[in-house]
Amino acid sequence: MRYDKGFTVTLDEQGAELLPPDVAKIRAEIQPGKPPLYWKGFEWNWNGSHLVRGFDAVASNYSGGGVQGIGSELAVGEPNNWNAMRGDLDLLSLSAKSTSVRYYSGWVDETLLQPYLTVVPQEPPANPQPNPLDAIAKQLQTQ
Repeated sequence: MRYDKGFTVTLDEQGAELLPPDVAKIRAEIQPGKPPLYWKGFEWNWNGSHLVRGFDAVASNYSGGGVQGIGSELAVGEPNNWNAMRGDLDLLSLSAKSTSVRYYSGWVDETLLQPYLTVVPQEPPANPQPNPLDAIAKQLQTQ
């Protein structure tokens, strides 16, 4: 479900860090133009107006590894309660010490859904903005 107002998630002690140079080099070959940062929203991509992660970008992850969402660190032996897993979000703030995002998707009980499916074509933003992660990466490089 999409919540137009969204909700805010702030993760203290879980900020951004620069990728080691060897990892950044490999990533630049795989995803040119993506800043050399690791943060909890690492797997979201800038589309020119906000960060997005496609619904098909997240596989079922019943055991070990795999993609993660934005939330608290994994608890050993317990399922994690991701605050954000798919869809789009706005980056409110990101530093070396914390992450704050506004997230627009959420889970609902399937019995409450009465879907009428419509295919909506994806359109690029009319006025693409610079990726805010570029500025954060530069800031972290000078610290």
